[in-house]
Amino acid sequence: GTEALAVAVVEPTWTDYHVAYRTGFRHPLDRGAAGRAILAGRGVLPHVPGQEQHSAETGDRRTEPVRYVLTHGFHPLSYATTRYACATLLFWAFTYRRERSFRIARRDLRYVALAALMIFANQLCFVYSIDKTSAATVTLFLGTTPIFIGVVASVIGLERMGRGFWLATTVSLAGVAFVASGSGGFSGHVFGDALAVTTALTWGMYSVTITPLMRRYSPFRISALVLALGWFPI
Repeated sequence: GTEALAVAVVEPTWTDYHVAYRTGFRHPLDRGAAGRAILAGRGVLPHVPGQEQHSAETGDRRTEPVRYVLTHGFHPLSYATTRYACATLLFWAFTYRRERSFRIARRDLRYVALAALMIFANQLCFVYSIDKTSAATVTLFLGTTPIFIGVVASVIGLERMGRGFWLATTVSLAGVAFVASGSGGFSGHVFGDALAVTTALTWGMYSVTITPLMRRYSPFRISALVLALGWFPI
């Protein structure tokens, strides 16, 4: 059809604030992230005034610039290193000017280290998945990130997921399969597709890891430290 419909919604209970759909909410496919993901899977992105329509091969606006860079001279690791070096320097300067400190309690260093490891793995998987498969496929798999967040939170005991979550997970995965089948299947690059799934998984693990830190520190301090520690191995 021409509309996206939210059939099930899973909302975290440990956050101070979050954004979520209401069950039964409808919106046109050319508006909102969910609709755009469906259209991308079908092979057509909605028209934006002043721009030409893109095919699914170009991916969404987030992955398209990355794929362009990787196909015009940059190797994946070189791109990831340069990208994160710039982000780290800018964020450190901004955070220090705002907070004048990067201090973290010793008991929380393990969370920072684990979050940095997840960021490191996430960025490697992201840049190589864009290089090895289509940007549209990566975009489609990134839509499963909330599922991984819920699964990881449930496994470590941070949140107990009810039947609604598992129903929503099943429906979401079925939706990904339907979108893929409607556009002729996935890209055919199994390794790249696996990296795209791992990208969503590692981001979900990162999101759960920083939850205890977010209760005690500002997101600026956490991001500055995690960015720096995740960049050095790259």
